[in-house]
Amino acid sequence: MDTPQPVILTVTHHDPSGSAGIAADTETAVSLGCHAASAVSAISVCNTGELLGVAPVDESLLVEQTRTVLEDMPVAAIKVGYLGSVENVRALHSVLRDYPDIPVVIDPDATLADKESVLAPHYGKPWPPYYSPMPPWSAQIAAKPALWR
Repeated sequence: MDTPQPVILTVTHHDPSGSAGIAADTETAVSLGCHAASAVSAISVCNTGELLGVAPVDESLLVEQTRTVLEDMPVAAIKVGYLGSVENVRALHSVLRDYPDIPVVIDPDATLADKESVLAPHYGKPWPPYYSPMPPWSAQIAAKPALWR
C-alpha cells in the first residue's frame, strides 16, 4: 500500500466507548497527519465510566494481524497498549524482534488489570528502541530487573 502519510501500527485493545484503545489511538494518529493501522489484542466490555470485562485474543491471531500489517505497509512506528495476556506480550515480542529498526512506543493501560499482570516480567530482551509516555509506569517497568533478562 502506498500512502503519503506515515503509518502508525497500534497494537492494543478495542474499547467500545471509543475512550481508549484502538479508537483513541486512531484519532490521535489522524490528528497528527498519520495513517493508523491496527491489531486487536483484547476486547473490552466497558462504558465511559466502568470496565465490565476484558477478553484477550488468541496470541496466534495477534501475531497474524501484526505480521500482516508489517509485511504490507511501510510502518513508521508501532504503538503498544494493553495486550490482555502474558501470552500476547510474548507473541508480540517475537514479532518485534524481527523489526528492530521500527521505533516502538509502549503505553500499557494499567487501568484494565492489576499492575502485576500488566507489568509482569515477561517482556524479555531485546526490544527495539521504545518510549513510554507515562513516566510513573516507565519508572515501575525500569524498577523491575526481571524485565531485562
